[in-house]
Amino acid sequence: MKQKRFVCFVASFLLCMILIGCAPSASTIVSLSRERYSPNINHENYTNYKDKVILLASIVDKSGTPNLAYYSPDRTVGYQLFYTSSSTINQPVVSFFWYALQKGFERAGIVITPGDPIYDAEMTIILRSVSDREIDFDVLCTKMGKRLYKHTYSVKSHGAPTNDVAVLEKRAYEMIDAMVKTILDDPDFKKILS
Repeated sequence: MKQKRFVCFVASFLLCMILIGCAPSASTIVSLSRERYSPNINHENYTNYKDKVILLASIVDKSGTPNLAYYSPDRTVGYQLFYTSSSTINQPVVSFFWYALQKGFERAGIVITPGDPIYDAEMTIILRSVSDREIDFDVLCTKMGKRLYKHTYSVKSHGAPTNDVAVLEKRAYEMIDAMVKTILDDPDFKKILS
């Protein structure tokens, strides 16, 4: 009986620690959800990509970012990630970016598949650093085990520092748009899908 109570106590303690660790520790918290992200990408600018199929194999986080949030460089602003705007369950950084980037690429006319065996290129995105001011990332594209393309990108947020949550949320979604546009506007990337 004592052992069962001890196991329940340990499990409860660990659950509390996980839940406490889910919330960013910052003076300003911005909640993001992939549901609220609406890509501002004009598909007419990317007609050459229409109906191209990309296997978005994975997002790899090598940024050292906590699993369920990211921050401003001074850690005064924390971005908490959710599946939906009404969800209380946090979404991991890699999952959030996978689904958000999927929406962005699809707005441009590309078909993103998580596992279809027929595709034009397989893409892996490696997050090198993630903050609300700058995201550095690598894009690796392969097909049938052969490297087609590898490039490192950096996108930066613009605008004066602020604590206005609505402005910060909008800028966070604009950074995702910038990631998609930066990749699609790269002439070398265009070559691999032409």
